[in-house]
Amino acid sequence: MTLDSDGQHSPGDIPRFLEAALDNKFVVGKRDFCHPSMPLLRKMSNRITSYLLSHLLGRPIADAQCGFRFIHRDVLSRVVTEKEGFEMESEMIIKACREGYPPVFIPVKTIYSGEKSAIKGFRDTSAFIRLYFKALFKGL
Repeated sequence: MTLDSDGQHSPGDIPRFLEAALDNKFVVGKRDFCHPSMPLLRKMSNRITSYLLSHLLGRPIADAQCGFRFIHRDVLSRVVTEKEGFEMESEMIIKACREGYPPVFIPVKTIYSGEKSAIKGFRDTSAFIRLYFKALFKGL
């Protein structure tokens, strides 16, 4: 299990991940992007990256940047990530899909207390776009 340390996720959702993991080797949380306290930059960034990854992979990617995940050791043994931060979350989805482990998304509680988003608009968006085109043209 991975769980961001910013207090954004409820450990109370872990049993739902474990239930979904009975039939799936890669389970990712799907946050509520309509949640009123979710920072606008985070909403926009995730909608863009989720849309682009859905298009790249030919399957719906509901939340490309959620750090609340169950990853079976079979996936971890086949998927080696090179990136850090927000890029790594998307890179893992791309590589897992290509290895035959598409993520299953489950709804998770969305907790925001007015904290500032860690996403750095231009820097993180441009890094994701580079990752996307590398995956599209160079076979990430």
